[in-house]
Amino acid sequence: MYHNATVPRYSFISDLTNAQQCVATFSSPHNFIVGEIVSFRVTPAFGMSQINNLEGTIVAQDTYTITVDIDTSSFFPFTL
Repeated sequence: MYHNATVPRYSFISDLTNAQQCVATFSSPHNFIVGEIVSFRVTPAFGMSQINNLEGTIVAQDTYTITVDIDTSSFFPFTL
């Protein structure tokens, strides 16, 4: 696991999937890397309140998304 020395950092979430490994999509390119531990802050107004304050390890990433090892398959859907 990788703890980034520049924490706290943040990116604005535009989507979260309901899946065994959650995919978070951001509104702009991010600088997170595989192996880094991230936590989520989602207000109840956007649904998926169950993910709020959970930590997960990034298992995959590209320019606008990260995949984390958090099972969100039974969480409320994320909405904007």
